[in-house]
Amino acid sequence: QGSDILRRMSEDRDWRLVRNAAGLLGELGQDEGLPLLAEAAAHRDPRVRREAVQALVKIGGPTAGKVILARVEDPDPGVRAQVVRSLAALEADSAVDPLLGLLKAERDEGVVVEAIRTLGLLGGGAAVPELERRAVPSLLRRPPREVRLAAYRALWAVGTSASRSVVRRAVEDRDPQVRRLARSLLDQTSS
Repeated sequence: QGSDILRRMSEDRDWRLVRNAAGLLGELGQDEGLPLLAEAAAHRDPRVRREAVQALVKIGGPTAGKVILARVEDPDPGVRAQVVRSLAALEADSAVDPLLGLLKAERDEGVVVEAIRTLGLLGGGAAVPELERRAVPSLLRRPPREVRLAAYRALWAVGTSASRSVVRRAVEDRDPQVRRLARSLLDQTSS
């Protein structure tokens, strides 16, 4: 009975009903809701897609992770940001390569910052070159401050000798906020 109601809600023309059905399916947390959530994750309305991604995280597991990962190139930056946050929550190691690909093409600063944070949690050594590129300015490229700060935090979180070396060099950066962050991260190891 209840699953029939949720199915009818998920097929309704009104995006609000579909969004609400996705939320309820997530709260139920049952694998049986995965097919309906997969459909909702591809819905025409980004509000429905965001809710579906959140619901998929609540269910978890490899199937939910695959559905979420399929939305990494969603046309809506809010959905892409939710996807990236969700991949971090699922600790989806298989997301590293798609996230690195996303970073190369992404223009929305908020999504870039979320992807960098997630790579810091998941990326390991594979993410270090791209994170360093986002942290350290060059003659032709000066990433926005928030992107740089997120990249330094992510490099620290990765924890390899190469990533920590990049953070150590940042204590001499031109930007006072970057210097402060680098010192703060380095102080964590001495305390």
